Amino acid sequence: MAHLHKAENDSVEQVIATFEHSPFVEIVIHDMEKLGVPSQNIVALPLENLESQTHIIDSIHRVDGKSVLDGAMMGATIFGVLGAIYGFVLYWGPIIWGLLGLVGRFF
Repeated sequence: MAHLHKAENDSVEQVIATFEHSPFVEIVIHDMEKLGVPSQNIVALPLENLESQTHIIDSIHRVDGKSVLDGAMMGATIFGVLGAIYGFVLYWGPIIWGLLGLVGRFF
């Protein structure tokens, strides 16, 4: 949504737009500067809620690194690898200990 606003005291036009922040915003700002708009006349403010929400899974469109499964996946990977490594010297073998480390640390 874009809105043109003409200031009453001078002949400066202001463009006000709302959009979701993306890398394209930076590209547009850079293009505006190349067209001759001074950087001090460009203001870009995020219109998002400042409260952080924790999601279960990150998606391809929203990755914030705060999802619940990130820590579980990292821990499961580390303990699965360690279980497979040390499983060679333990009784049940590397496959069982790798799976036990993976499942045990995930939950």
